Amino acid sequence: MAKQLVVVVHGVGVKEAGISADLLATALDATPEETRRMDRDAIAEPKVRPHSSDDFHQRELQIYNEGGKRQVFPARIRRYRQYDAANDKAVNERVIADFYWGDIASIGGSSFSLLRGILTTVLGLSHIVRESASEVFAGGDWWNRIMRQLANFAVLAIHGPIAAINLVLLVGVATAWLFKQSVDSGGGHWSALVAGLIALAAAVYFRARAKAHLARHLWFWTGLIALILSVFALLGALKLDGGLHNLDTGFKFNACFWRGADMEESWGCIQSYDGLYVLGMRLLRLMEVVWAVVLVCLIALWIGEIAYARKSNRTPQTSLVVPALSVMILLWILMIACLWAAIVKLAPAAIPHPYQLASELGMLVVVLAMMAGLAVAAGYSVLRVRKFVRNNLPENYLKNATANAEHNRLIVSKPIFLVTDVFLLLLVVTALHLIFRSIEPDFVRELLDEFQTFKTSHFNKALVFAGLLGVVVVSTFAGSIRAGLGIATDVITYLNNYSWTPQEMESAEKARQRAAPEKYKGYWLRERIKARFKVLAEQLIADEDPDELVIVSHSQGTVVAMDVIDEQGKQWLKMLKPGSELALVTMGSPYTHIHHHYFPSSFEKLSERLNLQERTADGKGGVLSRWINIFRIDDFVGTHIDDKGKWPQEHPVGANGHTYYWVDENVFQHLKRFVDFGNATRISTKQDILPLNKSAGKTTAKPSATTKKPRR
Repeated sequence: MAKQLVVVVHGVGVKEAGISADLLATALDATPEETRRMDRDAIAEPKVRPHSSDDFHQRELQIYNEGGKRQVFPARIRRYRQYDAANDKAVNERVIADFYWGDIASIGGSSFSLLRGILTTVLGLSHIVRESASEVFAGGDWWNRIMRQLANFAVLAIHGPIAAINLVLLVGVATAWLFKQSVDSGGGHWSALVAGLIALAAAVYFRARAKAHLARHLWFWTGLIALILSVFALLGALKLDGGLHNLDTGFKFNACFWRGADMEESWGCIQSYDGLYVLGMRLLRLMEVVWAVVLVCLIALWIGEIAYARKSNRTPQTSLVVPALSVMILLWILMIACLWAAIVKLAPAAIPHPYQLASELGMLVVVLAMMAGLAVAAGYSVLRVRKFVRNNLPENYLKNATANAEHNRLIVSKPIFLVTDVFLLLLVVTALHLIFRSIEPDFVRELLDEFQTFKTSHFNKALVFAGLLGVVVVSTFAGSIRAGLGIATDVITYLNNYSWTPQEMESAEKARQRAAPEKYKGYWLRERIKARFKVLAEQLIADEDPDELVIVSHSQGTVVAMDVIDEQGKQWLKMLKPGSELALVTMGSPYTHIHHHYFPSSFEKLSERLNLQERTADGKGGVLSRWINIFRIDDFVGTHIDDKGKWPQEHPVGANGHTYYWVDENVFQHLKRFVDFGNATRISTKQDILPLNKSAGKTTAKPSATTKKPRR
């Protein structure tokens, strides 16, 4: 009996094991229309029929144990058999297996998980910034080293002191509310001291249990900011902070006197400005300094990107450093503004003068405008793709493959880059206005003052609008948002390098001496995803002893499959029977135009990955005997892998987006021909049983209606 083992590597957004395997099995089966036309003779023909199904959990590698407990992951096997009725025995068997890796980066289904996913995506962009900086500024000279350090410093500043200050302020507001005190009351010093100690204790606790460098970095800064708040509060409670009052006076005027505010209310604000409010504004001033440093880093990186593009004769869009950092800043401001807007509306007693937030979060108006710009840019990109689809046929795609792939760049399209550049330009202009206000031309100063008046006078409206917009968007598009966040978190997870310091990149012996275990070094989550695939495939090869191993993958799963086959393919061939084949199907693969394009060090050019080359008849070359890549011409994530279409064999199909390749009518034909038993054994009641991969000689038997010519 010939046996075919098919292992499915799912893409992003899949919520459990077996879904992709079931859809693949459906794609390989006969359609209802074909079954309806069958006569008695056709029904009697051997057919691959469902035989059994098993859901089980597979053990992970021991290195991923938690608390001494072996970790497991879910998997599913669907078994299909082809029977020879005349001899009453099975002649062919297909085993389709699927495993689940999405839980490593999943965001859950609750509203809290959704918010956590947004925060994870915003802060997770730091990995994109760092990886792209390592690629763009890869040289060993002082200039490239400084550029890499600036990129690291910028994201660590957002991931550290800026995030920590907001966390401590939130703890302060919550503590003041619990003490039934307004944050501007004189007794707020004692509540601020309690808040600081609570935040400090929480930071020490969570840092001791943090796995990754970024988490430890965040909790370190949270503890430091909490300590600073506690010292300020203690000095204020003991009346020992007299030297800071002149500084506080400047804070009060900046916060309470803004154009458009009522004079009496502004003076009332200054009179009541005390306690936790003053302490909070000190932290906010510190945050302004950090933001200024981040902006300086951003400007330097922007100049560095332009210099890199000119030096290498490449477009600035080859780098994701500034765009990812700009989007990170934009989303961070939007998220924090919406959070404080919710606090203002839900607990007005906690912040009695909410318009003071305008001086800190006044960029919200600009952020909302930029979000609208991103929406317009994305819409334009979608329309451009649709126009391309209307004017081009799939069969003509490969005639100009590289240029055509540019039409699919929805996520990283030129209009998106344009919006991020405009946002950066506004940040630069605002910073220069604050620094060089005294030497600005009058018309420039008046124009920027009018813009500042617009920001502050419309700030409360922007808060309300942001809150309402957030509620409407999340409630209306919760599924789409969760799917988009799933894609983002899965990609970020695969690019997540847990080792950010030289010490963490050193030997295992030194790593074991640090707080973080050895398993959390490097691209730990990427390696864990790959390890699940290796464990399942090797277990199934040993248990099933197949004649052919076929890997079918989609989206991010194609990158996982290619990496693992490159690493383990030779070992798998040694485990298989002599003469057996290893084949690969990739669908909607982002490998060439996203992963390799932006991160070529981690994802090398296909021609440089020798194990992924075609295996010759005499066993030389790579490990793959067959490989096809299927992609839709409007897929904004996955396009072609080889622009010549020779290796792998490229099969562009009609437009239908990035998801559900398994049930696409245009994809069925390619999947069925490639995975069909015609590549192993062709069975009919009038033919002899043909051994796998061997010629059967000539026969005069007429193929059945359901038999298709095999395509290699």
